[in-house]
Amino acid sequence: MNSKAYSKLPLISVIIPSYNRADLVSQAVYSVLAQTYPNYEIIVVDDGSTDKTHEVISGITDNRLRYIRHDTNKGVSSARNTGVLAARGEFIAFLDSDDMWLPMKLAIQLEILNKREDVGLVYCGTIEIDEKGCLKKIRYASTKRLHNLWMKNFIGTLSTVMVRKEVFDRCGLFDVNLEAKEDYDLYLRIAQNYGISAYKIPLVIRREHQDQITKDLRKRIVAHHYFLTKHVEIQRSRKAYAYQLSDLAHLYLRIGDYKNGLYYARQSIGLYPRVSLFKKILKAYWQKVIKK
Repeated sequence: MNSKAYSKLPLISVIIPSYNRADLVSQAVYSVLAQTYPNYEIIVVDDGSTDKTHEVISGITDNRLRYIRHDTNKGVSSARNTGVLAARGEFIAFLDSDDMWLPMKLAIQLEILNKREDVGLVYCGTIEIDEKGCLKKIRYASTKRLHNLWMKNFIGTLSTVMVRKEVFDRCGLFDVNLEAKEDYDLYLRIAQNYGISAYKIPLVIRREHQDQITKDLRKRIVAHHYFLTKHVEIQRSRKAYAYQLSDLAHLYLRIGDYKNGLYYARQSIGLYPRVSLFKKILKAYWQKVIKK
């Protein structure tokens, strides 16, 4: 298909925030360049990197690639917001700089959004690998539990997500006050205004490694408290609130804060005394005790 022909197709803006990932960001970019759907732009937002990210991106020659740099590190939510505000596309897809897409990702998700005008967000399954590239897990996406999105982030990483750009006009940008759960916060706001759809099969390769923000448990705890303060509507469901408090208890126990861990565990069980929640909390507690 020539450039004149595919320019008539909807433009998709692919936003890749990156901070000191010079060794990985090119793999993310090349996985977009390998997409079967041709009409897209790639916006790499360099969030104040001190490594060779600029040189790596400069070495990739493609007129669909745009590079924006923050002078200082402002955080991933700010980087994504910069990308959203710069985006020219009717649709927006996010890709973390350490993840990769399979070639049909954009084409499949765009087809779903074109068929369902009520849907504002579509996500897919993931193939999870470790730092050495070894397979850890395959996760299939499902909409069966989306009515329970208040309980848990079943959507997962933003690398699986494509949205209509209009959702940001209606639902707002990423909350820069959240250093974790910023994706979950956005999903809940979108779910209040749009339908959400899932493509079961994995279209994303997600790499897990030690420097991921989600590994910083203390940041996750602070974010979780702020998240619950922001989304007070979660408390309307005893079950949903119990699950959220259970996750908070689990985080505290993982850093060895047994006082707060057991406090939120009791709160959770008091709201919804489910055995699986109790087992999860006890498992985290005893793992810490045994390690001592």
